[in-house]
Parts: sequence; structure tokens; C-alpha cells
Amino acid sequence: MALNKQGIPQLNTTQINNLSRNVVEGADVFNTDLQETISWVGGEWVIPNSPDKPPKPDTPKHKDNIMSTSVCTATLEEDLLILDSTQSTHDLQPVGATVGLHYYNLATRRNFLDLLAEAELVPLSAGNNVTYNATTNTYRKSNSGNSWNAWFKSEDVVADPASNYAITWEVESITGTIREMGGLDDNPAKNSSYSSGEHMFYQVNGTTVYVYESGQNKGSFPCKLSVGDRLGIKVIEGTVYYITICNNIETVIYTSKSRLTSSMYFKGAFNRGSTSSGRSEMGNVRVHTAIRTEPVSTSIYGHPQEVLSDATMAKLEGIGLLPLEGTTYALLRAKISPTTTFPTGRTYDIIHTYSVSTSQTTLSI
Repeated sequence: MALNKQGIPQLNTTQINNLSRNVVEGADVFNTDLQETISWVGGEWVIPNSPDKPPKPDTPKHKDNIMSTSVCTATLEEDLLILDSTQSTHDLQPVGATVGLHYYNLATRRNFLDLLAEAELVPLSAGNNVTYNATTNTYRKSNSGNSWNAWFKSEDVVADPASNYAITWEVESITGTIREMGGLDDNPAKNSSYSSGEHMFYQVNGTTVYVYESGQNKGSFPCKLSVGDRLGIKVIEGTVYYITICNNIETVIYTSKSRLTSSMYFKGAFNRGSTSSGRSEMGNVRVHTAIRTEPVSTSIYGHPQEVLSDATMAKLEGIGLLPLEGTTYALLRAKISPTTTFPTGRTYDIIHTYSVSTSQTTLSI
């Protein structure tokens, strides 16, 4: 062992950590500066008693020198949530604004469309070259020839544009080449084709679907459909999702880059003629508006003066918090989202952990 100028054995970092681990219980991080607080007495290293109150022999000694303390206050100013962790301490000093790491776990409740709840049938009306089958509640193309010249629509707009909803229809066939589209259209009588539709979902067979928007192909997507499954379009806060519901499981196939801002009708458009294999047939169109509320949470962490990244801000937006520009981890400021995606009057449960060594604060607001 090396000796210092006074002829006392010099401790290395490993020895310091081993020594502190033996006498300090529950510490997650060990202070390599601990050597300055110990003394060489009687041929061995000794950790001194606390100057203000000597500890009992069986209690951890000098624990405050290596522990951090979480100090986090939550303030709600109208719709602005402020989490102030700047006064978190290490070695009894308020250094939470400059050093260490701040960890947050935030939980609340969120509204989801319940696509498995009872949903209303949409009243429909025929356009050109279709017939209605009352037994199956479906429309079929009535003329021969494979071209986009047959269609039907909802009698009225399917939902208010400010609401969250989904429009779905039943898969009637997966045999042959189906070639039918269903979706949202602000002026379905504009033509007899799919091209008038702003958001159209195209079933070709049981394994491939396409997305078309205002007549433009946005891509093909693999799927595995069975008769009785459902295709549909879901609208949440203006964002449009193309979905399948198979075996009562919702799958998002594609998320549109175009937001929906106006009222829409449902439109169905057919290609395959009445004598073709896999002829077009569509029906049992339903609009889903039922809501279920479930708990949601997210975790974030960063250095005190670090500005939240776009990815972190997106995580907070997912639980209804809209961070202000320039927000840091030591002083987190976020607007509480007023949208219908989140329940009015919701609460947030917040756990803050501060780590130079580890300490925690639990809050609800």
C-alpha cells in the first residue's frame, strides 16, 4: 500500500468504495472524495462521528455526505403544470439546478375509442350501378365489366370533425380479386369512382390492402383478412389512421400525413363487375364513438439544464402534457392538453427521482 507524506497508507478509489459500502447502508452511489472525511487512528482508517450528534454503534455513519435528496414541487397555474426540482440536494447542498440526473415517472388517464363496444349502423343510400341486399345489409355492383363506375354513400356526414370516431365495414369476401374501396369523402356524388375520396382504404384480396388519398396511391400493405373482419378509418384529434380489426384486435396499417378538418361522408366504390370472380360487395358500415378510459404513463430523464428533445416531448404529449419551448429537466413546464383525448378534470401522479446518489419524491396534482 502506498504511503502519503505523513507515512499514512494512501487509499485508492476501490478501497474507499469498499470501506464506505461496509459502513453506509442503502447508498447507491459512493463518493470518491470520502477519503477527505476519514482519519488514520491507531493503525486503521476510521470514519468520524457526526459533529453534531455521535451516532449509535449500529447506525450508518456520515450517511449525509454521500446521499442526494429529491426535492420536487408541483404547481398548477390555470392549465400550466410546473415541476420545480432545482432545490434537490446532494451533500446537503441545493444543486438540483446544475448537477445530477432528474428522473420523472408521470401517470394519468386517457380516453380511447372502444372499437369493440356496440356501434351504430350507418344509414346508406345507393349511387350508380349498385343493388342493396337487405338480408346481408350489403351493396353489390350490379353491372358487368371491371371499372370504377359503381358507388354508394352514407345518407349524412358520419361525425362532427371535432369529435373522435371510426368508420368501419365488414370484409364480405377474400376470394378472387375484390377491388373495392371504402372511406371518407366530403363530396361523394362528385363522381362514381374512388378518386373523389379524401381517405380511401382499398381491399384487393385477403392479403393486401392499399391506401389512396384524393386519388393518389400512398402504398400497399400486407395483412391477413378473414370474412367477418373489419376494415376502417379512425380519426383522433384530426389525425387519420387506417385500421383493421381481426379477431377483435385493432391494427393500425397506415397513419395519414394529412389532417382531417371538415365533415365527411362515408363512400364505397366498386370495380369488379357482377360476372367477375371476387365481385365487389360491401356493407354493415358502422360508426364508432364509444369511449373507454385507461391509465397511461411515461418515464423521462435528463441532466438539469438539458432541454427536452423532440422524442421526450412526444412522450409527454402522449399523456396529455404539452411542454413549453426551452423546458429543462430541472424546471419542467407543460400545458395540460384540453383535447377530448383526455378526460376533463384528470389528475397526474408524479414520481421524481434525483440521482447524484438516489432519492425520490412522490406527488399527485
